[in-house]
Amino acid sequence: MVSAIVLCRGDVNIRQCRACVNNVAQKLVHSCPNKKEAFGGYDECMLQYSGRSILGTTSNLPLLYMWDDAFASKPEEFNQELKKLMDVLRGVAAYGDPLRKYATGRAIDRNYQTIYALVQCTPDLSPQDCYDCLTNAYGAMATCPCNGNRGSRQIGSRCNFRYERACFFN
Repeated sequence: MVSAIVLCRGDVNIRQCRACVNNVAQKLVHSCPNKKEAFGGYDECMLQYSGRSILGTTSNLPLLYMWDDAFASKPEEFNQELKKLMDVLRGVAAYGDPLRKYATGRAIDRNYQTIYALVQCTPDLSPQDCYDCLTNAYGAMATCPCNGNRGSRQIGSRCNFRYERACFFN
C-alpha cells in the first residue's frame, strides 16, 4: 500500500502545479531511494508519501523552515502585526472554502512595513484540525531562529505558512 498527499499552493495554476509535483517526485525518488516514507517540496507545492495510511492524520511533521536573513526593523512591532494577520488568515483558511483551505493577505505595521502572508492546509483536514495545525505551526515560530526576521516560511505535511515584506503570491 502507498499513501500520498500532494498540495499545491492555492494561487498556482494547474500547469505550474503539475510541473512542481513532477520535480518534487523525481527529487524524492533520487534523494530517498528505497525509502517507504518521504516528504519534500518547493515554494509552489509539497509531496508526502508513505507505506502506511497518512490521509486523515493531523501530524504536521516533518517541517521545513526557510527564512530571510534580514531582520525587521523593530521586530516586536512587526511580530505583533504579523500575529494579528496570521490570526485572521488562519480563520479564513480553516473555515472558508472547504476544498482549498487557503488564505492570503497583507498588513502594515506602525513603522509602515508591509507584511504579506499566506496560510494553507491540506483539504482533508477538518476546519478545526486546520485551525489547530496553523496555530501550532505559527506557535513554533517562537523557538525558530527566524523569529524577528522579515520573511519566513514553514512547510509541513498538513499545513504551511509564509510571510514576506514583498508580495510573493498571485
